[in-house]
Amino acid sequence: MHDRNEKVTFEQFMSGWTELSHNRYNDESLFFNILKKPNCSWILPEDFLPVLEDIVLHHPGLRFLADNPMFQERYIETVICRLFYDAHCPSGKMTMPQFRKSGFTRMIQMLGPHVDLNTTRNCFSYKHFYVIYCKFWALDSDHDLIITESDLAKYNQAALGTRIIQCVMQNGRISAFARDNSDDDGGTTTSAIAQDSTLSLSYLDYICK
Repeated sequence: MHDRNEKVTFEQFMSGWTELSHNRYNDESLFFNILKKPNCSWILPEDFLPVLEDIVLHHPGLRFLADNPMFQERYIETVICRLFYDAHCPSGKMTMPQFRKSGFTRMIQMLGPHVDLNTTRNCFSYKHFYVIYCKFWALDSDHDLIITESDLAKYNQAALGTRIIQCVMQNGRISAFARDNSDDDGGTTTSAIAQDSTLSLSYLDYICK
């Protein structure tokens, strides 16, 4: 991670900005180029993290989460899942046309400090996130952030049949958000929990259904 106190000279800034904005003639293509990794033609889920972490830390509507990093992480995961879902991007590699479809640039431009995140209806809605998370928490009886078949059987007062539950568990993994069990940064994302023999759904799998 870069030192937050590291200084950037004007010449360095101009050099970087010139490279980022080269042949970018609208806001969407500029945003896309800033977010994606060098030499990539797509955006991965983790590429959104710097922007979303900044929003969680500094938007007035989310400051009440300052002492609850777990909720901050789940909120960010929910926003990312909704972005990829709205862009119809199950592969986890969001191309420029898909990025445009997600509407992310416009949402960022409209996300001023005056915006009430409890009333907005886009992917930044805290109200939507809270409803989704509370439903997941109610099903996750042991609160290990993993849904098992027996957990899912309780959904909507046991409304799902056995075959449906088995189908969801067998096909519910979202490849776009798969993580290796040994992350370099030692992170503890919900999808990093190893499930060797028992079919299960992580929080990310659940909200992408």
